Amino acid sequence: MKHFIIITLIAGALVACSNNKPTNDLSRILTVQNPANDGIFAEFFEIESIVPIETKDDFIISNIKKVIWADADNIIILDDKSCIFAINSRTGKAKFSIDKKGQAPGESKNICDITFDTLSRNIIVLNDYKKILFFDMDGKFLYEESVKKLYENIVYDRGNAILYNPGEGYGCYPYCIDVYNIQNKSWKHEGDDTKLEFPFRPYGRLIVKSKQIWFSAPLGYQIGRITEDYKFDFPYTLKTEKQITKDMIELATSNYMSFSRKIREEGIIYGISSIRETDNFLVFKTNRIPLLMMSKNGLTVEGYRRVFDKNIKVRLANYFPHDGDDNRIMFIVQPNEWKERETPKNIPPHIQSLVDSVKIEDDNNPILMFYKEKNKSF
Repeated sequence: MKHFIIITLIAGALVACSNNKPTNDLSRILTVQNPANDGIFAEFFEIESIVPIETKDDFIISNIKKVIWADADNIIILDDKSCIFAINSRTGKAKFSIDKKGQAPGESKNICDITFDTLSRNIIVLNDYKKILFFDMDGKFLYEESVKKLYENIVYDRGNAILYNPGEGYGCYPYCIDVYNIQNKSWKHEGDDTKLEFPFRPYGRLIVKSKQIWFSAPLGYQIGRITEDYKFDFPYTLKTEKQITKDMIELATSNYMSFSRKIREEGIIYGISSIRETDNFLVFKTNRIPLLMMSKNGLTVEGYRRVFDKNIKVRLANYFPHDGDDNRIMFIVQPNEWKERETPKNIPPHIQSLVDSVKIEDDNNPILMFYKEKNKSF
């Protein structure tokens, strides 16, 4: 199990945030540790469900852009071709898809993001026409509403659609949100309107709804959360050996290839993403480290290139943060990765039954693997 030891975390009370430079009065510096034995993942997480997404001629998923665990029966997926898919959360069987391209009501050119209204049980679609569209759980278009700006992300929270990170040219406004009350059709603006000029986005999700709403900003080294009254809080800050300079920010805009090469060759972290919370852990990634796991109890942090499930004999290299307060973390596994693994032996019967249920071919849709916390005391 390969890991990295290149960062520290500062935990404490961040009292201000301006131009991506928060201040911190009370802090503890935490060094990323070598995984003890098999690390946090192997010690505290175990497989709960394996969901092979059904493949049909009209149900082919490109690169996954978002996954929402809506409830015990439904998972909703957005891919990078602006198609929405609903599957059975236990079997992966296809339910319906939404692929409405155009300019008529209910249609989009590109879908920026989606979320799920747990009260009305509607799918909410954020598109590039500055609209949010509402669909029921049969895929039927219901109605649409105009929004103020061209946002990148949307999450749902207690009757509200939270619209995050409006863009403007190469820049964006990552420290503010607009809160749309779905029933009252009212708006509320929260946060700092400082504009950030940077064209790159960290690989992964910038805002994720799990136990709380967690977010990160391009060029931001903060692990941020949005509180219940929709204020911005930064409980942790990532410190790296090498950080982005002003000259590099300018290079990112003027010469994409040179910037990418410099980032790769010098091992520079330019942002974190994909922050997800379970009962006892925070899980996230950076553009250089595919998986970081932090104990909320001991505040220790471990970083991995990949983790290995010894029971199923599969390497998990693609952690992907799904929306939903289900106390789990998810990995995406491609069909060839599943078929090339060693055949597991002498594994617990309940895990064997999960493995036996997976019937997949090389050209099929990917597999979603959900891991839950083990019943261990902390």
